[in-house]
Amino acid sequence: MAAVGVFALGAMSRREDPDLKARFAQIIAVYPGASAEQVERLVAEPIERTLREVDDVKDVTSTSRPGVVVVEVGAADRMSGSLDKLMDDLRERMTDLRPSLPPGVANIAVNDRFTDTAALIYAISRTGATPKELEISAKLLRDTVKTLPEVAEVTFRGVQPETVTVALSSARLASFGGSITPDTIASAIGARAILPLTGGSVTSGEARLSVSPTRELASEADLSRLVVSSDSGTPVYLQDVATISRGYADPPAQLMKVNSESAVAVVISMRRGKNIADLGQKVTEKVEALKPTLPAGTQLTVINDLPLSVARRVSGFFTELGLAIGIIAAVMLLFMGWRSALLVGAMLPLTMLGTFAAMWLMGRDIQQMSIAALIIALALVVDNAIVILDNIEEGLSRHTDRLQAALKGAEEIRGPLLTANLVAISSFLPLAFLPGGVGDFIRDLGLVTALSLIVSVVLNLTVLPLLCAAFLRPRDSVRRTVSQKGLESVVDSLREGKATLAQLAFKRPGVPVALAGLALLGSLSLIPKLGVQFFPLAERDQFVI
Repeated sequence: MAAVGVFALGAMSRREDPDLKARFAQIIAVYPGASAEQVERLVAEPIERTLREVDDVKDVTSTSRPGVVVVEVGAADRMSGSLDKLMDDLRERMTDLRPSLPPGVANIAVNDRFTDTAALIYAISRTGATPKELEISAKLLRDTVKTLPEVAEVTFRGVQPETVTVALSSARLASFGGSITPDTIASAIGARAILPLTGGSVTSGEARLSVSPTRELASEADLSRLVVSSDSGTPVYLQDVATISRGYADPPAQLMKVNSESAVAVVISMRRGKNIADLGQKVTEKVEALKPTLPAGTQLTVINDLPLSVARRVSGFFTELGLAIGIIAAVMLLFMGWRSALLVGAMLPLTMLGTFAAMWLMGRDIQQMSIAALIIALALVVDNAIVILDNIEEGLSRHTDRLQAALKGAEEIRGPLLTANLVAISSFLPLAFLPGGVGDFIRDLGLVTALSLIVSVVLNLTVLPLLCAAFLRPRDSVRRTVSQKGLESVVDSLREGKATLAQLAFKRPGVPVALAGLALLGSLSLIPKLGVQFFPLAERDQFVI
């Protein structure tokens, strides 16, 4: 079991948060040229009616703007089917609805990828670089890391798309006697290029149109030679009535700065089931190999590093495990001797390794909820070993056969041990069955804690008695040190004092009951001052303004 646990620790997927499936989706429908009222009446309302007919849908809300509507769908907490089935149903319903919508609706997209977490974010910046040059460097980084098996998706943030601006001259248009209008030019460009899907406005005077170049109109020169009219028999080119220039959207849709420098972010997401530590190491190696090929002065700044955060959490757990073993061994050494200390100290890491093996077999991963469960389990599983070892030690003083004494000592305590652990398991296991998004997030808190207790009971009823039979000695045969004798006298004095207080309490039972009631009321009165929060605030070296 220890060998399987060591293997599982290295093989299990590692991530910061549990691997969740999205419980909500967005349906985005594009209707170019339509007003917000038209979008609401002709597109949003039919989509909402259709979505409310789908099983397991809880909430449907929509936001309509000129040319586009965004409909948000939330799943019910208690579902009759799976989330995958719900998302498939949403896509099928949108496909079936499409023919009944206005012909001008350009696109309907269903997006349910809201739980993909950015494992790494690199910001690329360079003093004096144009947005296009930063985008080229970002694409080089993307092409370098996207071949890694741990990488699921690489996206950009802060990219400034190029636009071609057509500035119409009212004076030139007037020279053609009104035969050429902004609408005429927009139609000519729209037939050869892709206008923004959300539409726009074309006004008289110094009107401006932004277009996205296609293969047919790949450059400003191609666009300038576009024929916009030939009614008089002589072709009129776009350059005759407008000035054409290439630039960037103004105002830009997104802006990103790192240390006051314009930058482009490369967002790297991890594939499900992979190890985030492997992702961080391999991406770092790729980035270091790429740096010499980038233009001089290019800075690659890590602004989000989940592999480092997860490594700190895992390291923190093993630090807690080491402290627990050390403290328990020290206490056991003082009160029960070095043999007992070694046995209990050995059972704790063995139980954790057994838990790792069980987690791996059940397809769980290492993330903050499972680590929290393991830390909670440390305080619970150590009691099992101490209780059984103490009972076996008592039995060794009454039996000559150490194996029989060890087996009988474990058997005597088996019933109470099982009962106590079943109570603890029943306290944590319901967390694994909570519905909704909260249940999905904290499921491992209950499941992993229960697994740790089960593994602890099994090992302490099977392995520990055999270890005790081989290494433990009767308490009377062990020489007591001066410190142990002194501690035993202190414990005896405490025991006598506790017995005296108990006798006084039985003589005047109203006093302890009143004190307990006051303590309870005092504790309850502190709750408003302490505050109530489901999850503690994340301790990250980042903050949002």
